[in-house]
Amino acid sequence: MIKKSVQPESIPPSLKEFPQWVGWQAEIKDDGRLNKVPKNAMSGYNASATDPSAWSSFDNAIAYAQAKGFNYGIGFVFTDEDPFLGIDLDDCRKAETGVIMDWAQEIIDLCNSYTEVSPSGTGVKIFVIGQKPGPECKQRYQTGEVEMYDQKRFFTVTGHHLSDTPLQIKANQQAIDHIYHTVFSKENRSMPVAVQPAIPTLLDDQTLIEKAMSAKNGNRFRLLWQGDWLAAGYPSASEADLALASM
Repeated sequence: MIKKSVQPESIPPSLKEFPQWVGWQAEIKDDGRLNKVPKNAMSGYNASATDPSAWSSFDNAIAYAQAKGFNYGIGFVFTDEDPFLGIDLDDCRKAETGVIMDWAQEIIDLCNSYTEVSPSGTGVKIFVIGQKPGPECKQRYQTGEVEMYDQKRFFTVTGHHLSDTPLQIKANQQAIDHIYHTVFSKENRSMPVAVQPAIPTLLDDQTLIEKAMSAKNGNRFRLLWQGDWLAAGYPSASEADLALASM
């Protein structure tokens, strides 16, 4: 199920400039996940991430998706002609609350570049300027999955900007290298993720609140604690309350 329609005004202008856009249609797989079929925005036929004749401008792609409506979106194709790289973090976000897993938040913070919520609401996509330092592209990591591409692949684009991340796509090769070598290392592939049992806190209320406000997601916690759920990026007070309780 698509939970994120396109918000074109939030998509970075630097990405819109390249005529490497496609539409896409959502198909539900047997496991309930979305299969995103790329579409030629001019003809409506299937497109490919390796066939430039099937790509078009951003304006054509958004017009196609808006005309089609439900279960359609737009996507950007990475090539060696553009400076961009995409990092896809799957199964890292609670769609109902917006809470992001710690391991994913660390990657988001490290990149410090434009990041948005995926169509399903359960993942995020990071757009960075740089190059992938090796051939690996996809790997299970922690409780989710990480994908990294800089060519021959399209990413869905929603424009649902993730709060507390830049509005522009920034250069950060150092972060790309670090994430790549961490996620795709042999040690990561062979080591299972250890799930630690929950331990009750013995902190008093005020100390616990101060600790939460100094955490990596402290600004979002502070906004929620103050009741400013709109500034924290939540569509309703009830969803914000649930997110605060989860934190």
